[in-house]
Amino acid sequence: MRASRKWWMISIVGVQNRSNKSAHPRRLDPTCASNSVLSCSADQNSSPPDDDDDDDSHALSCPKLTSLSPSSVAASCRLERTPPWSLKRLSFPSPCNCSQGHHCRHLSVAMAALAVLPSASLCIRCQASSTSTREPYNSSQISSSPEGTPAMNAVTGAVNALFSFKPFFKFASGQARKMIIERGTEIGYPWAPELARLREYNWDAELKAVQNPDIEYPEYYLKPFHAYDNGNLSWDAALEVELAAKSVHANVFDPEKKVMDPNGDVKLRDSYHAKLLQMLNFTPRAIVDLGCASGLSTFGLHQVFPNAHVIGVDLSPYFVSVANFRVKQKTESLEQKLPVHFLHAAGEYTGLPSGAFDLVSMCLVCHELPRSATKEILEEAHRLLRPGGALSIMEMNPYSPLVQNMVKNVFAFTAFKATEPYFDDYRTFYLERAIEKRGFMFPTQTESSPRHRTLVAIKK
Repeated sequence: MRASRKWWMISIVGVQNRSNKSAHPRRLDPTCASNSVLSCSADQNSSPPDDDDDDDSHALSCPKLTSLSPSSVAASCRLERTPPWSLKRLSFPSPCNCSQGHHCRHLSVAMAALAVLPSASLCIRCQASSTSTREPYNSSQISSSPEGTPAMNAVTGAVNALFSFKPFFKFASGQARKMIIERGTEIGYPWAPELARLREYNWDAELKAVQNPDIEYPEYYLKPFHAYDNGNLSWDAALEVELAAKSVHANVFDPEKKVMDPNGDVKLRDSYHAKLLQMLNFTPRAIVDLGCASGLSTFGLHQVFPNAHVIGVDLSPYFVSVANFRVKQKTESLEQKLPVHFLHAAGEYTGLPSGAFDLVSMCLVCHELPRSATKEILEEAHRLLRPGGALSIMEMNPYSPLVQNMVKNVFAFTAFKATEPYFDDYRTFYLERAIEKRGFMFPTQTESSPRHRTLVAIKK
């Protein structure tokens, strides 16, 4: 099921008429305001849809923005956004510290992390109007979309047909998980002792502390995933994710997949951070890590940018529970509080303030999503970033010959597909173009490993 479409509505407090919705609701810029409910008047033909895209023609901003100055906008406004699934939210008065004397209300989840954001004291209009001194990037555009040869299409078609037969899927996913566990033991990370140690902790109390009970999960998130019947909504997935990462990435830098390196996962993430540092020409102060899982990627960003406030967001409360546990561990060992926080929320709709972040990172997330969800998350990343802020993505590289050869090999692809049901959708998705169409500069990208790439795109 495709994640529900999101849109913006701006209204002056007290206006009750909300019936003026266009047939194709659009995302309005939060800096735009009027004395009545607005419908975006952007040219409906300004951005033709992709061949594989049924809804990408909607404008990302309201043209009324260019004709308004901060002083001409009403001094008291309310921002409302229809979430893709039900999420009860609270409204907090947030007086702005700028010279314009704005008094906007942020609709945001109640979380202490927002109080430490450097830009949290500015209203939505001032956050969105912040400027960047960043020099333009030289984008090296890719002229072709991800390859889909007849051989690849034949293999993927056959494998997809097999996986539609549930007994086969269950058998294949069980075998894949068994292989991951065996490899972990082989490289020095045995499953059983580590899991036994982790299960001694009072996880129920941690879950209660972080879980947002009002979230309704999208259909794609409720399917079996990573060889778990309940996908990421389980303690098994949350407690094993770091072990699994070490196992899966043990041979990531060996094209022949023969050399098993216990530090392969660390090297892959370090490579991402090294590439990110090369591709950014500013130092971020506020970072969001979307799809953070148990916090491996979030803590990595903290190490690279130690003076930044980092918020990890994940849709699994089990993963967020483990991430919070890791924060406590690190705080005790370092004897100081880390500027790292975790939030149970959807990447499609985080509830965090607009224009408040310098960097939005997604590490090994997109290949685990249907493309419809990825598009929604790109919209959310665009909303979260200030103008000139950066979206960074580290992902499997569909242009890599090693990845393409894996897809052509029916046995290798079957083993991979058993734990990654949405990979085929990711592989054939022109991610770069989708990023550009969401209001970013065309992404610059480089190799992170023989099978992975790092993309960086700047918000226009």
